[in-house]
Amino acid sequence: MLRSAQMMIAQGLVMHLLSRQWRWTPNNLNLTEAQIHRTIIKWFLDEPNRKCPFGLHTLVEFGENYQCKAGNWYGPATAAYIMQHACDLAKGENPELNNLHIYVAQDCTVYTQDVEELFQPVNGHASSSVIILISVRLGAATINTDYIGTLQTLFTLGQSIGVIGGRPKHSLYFVGFQDDNLLYLDPHYCQPAHSLESFTNKCLGSYHNDAPRKIGAKKVDPSCCLGFYCRDKEDFTNFVTEVNRIMTSPAPSSSKNIYPIFLITQGRYMDVKMQQSHYEIEEIQDKDLSSPARSRHQTTSNGASTTSSSKKLFNFGSKKKLNPKLGKNNDHSPSKNSNQSFDDFEFI
Repeated sequence: MLRSAQMMIAQGLVMHLLSRQWRWTPNNLNLTEAQIHRTIIKWFLDEPNRKCPFGLHTLVEFGENYQCKAGNWYGPATAAYIMQHACDLAKGENPELNNLHIYVAQDCTVYTQDVEELFQPVNGHASSSVIILISVRLGAATINTDYIGTLQTLFTLGQSIGVIGGRPKHSLYFVGFQDDNLLYLDPHYCQPAHSLESFTNKCLGSYHNDAPRKIGAKKVDPSCCLGFYCRDKEDFTNFVTEVNRIMTSPAPSSSKNIYPIFLITQGRYMDVKMQQSHYEIEEIQDKDLSSPARSRHQTTSNGASTTSSSKKLFNFGSKKKLNPKLGKNNDHSPSKNSNQSFDDFEFI
């Protein structure tokens, strides 16, 4: 999954530093664009070097923070968090990344205030841009066909940088659709790896592929991660408007209402979780106050009357204590069950 994630983030970097319309050609005479293109590729070279912040060595090292070792399977959500970690730590050594942030949605929900805060200028730099990664599950064992039409529509958004997912134990990078099929690039094609020292212009062609393959949408694993790039706050506002329009439209293949693939809501994630935790505590208190056990009186040795309510609501000395785990990502939190690694990647 890390190789597929590299391909999606690379596309996001191309949109950030060049443009969505930019295409690589062997005889590109624009020296500025050529240099930027080379820089992006070098960031992904398989070399344990700070100048390669998205290289496989660096990503595997970060994966240990999520209980994933080299050779393990990295789920889409885990790969998203690793990419976010890599981008945050790459800024000092690579100033071109200072005005780029990676936002990972929580519980299939994008919180607008969290994202909008990332667009603020940093240290005098221009307004920042944001790559939004949303890990979702579109079914139980197989993909729910009611989601396929909506998923395909998301590819048409100007902010889309693709989807990573695939089949069980076989990661793919999806870039579009045709009829009932999804178009993908496969990172499993093996070729010689390059280092910073051996990298030359002759290597550029091996990082591009103009012949994507296709797979039936029904064969895709339901667990995947959607990627979007928003250049500025205005672009993000347009993204929110378009997504809300898509999510509220009836599914083309079904007349019934289904739960949206993901949600966009106002506010901050931590504020919402704190509010939910507060409601949970109040609910526990209400249940305790209405419990029949409160009416059963007890008498102490000095004759004082007590009830079971004299017991503490929260016994912090016991193992069973109320401890809302803020920040937990439920079904889409990084998984400990993993095993997969890949060779080389390609840009589009």
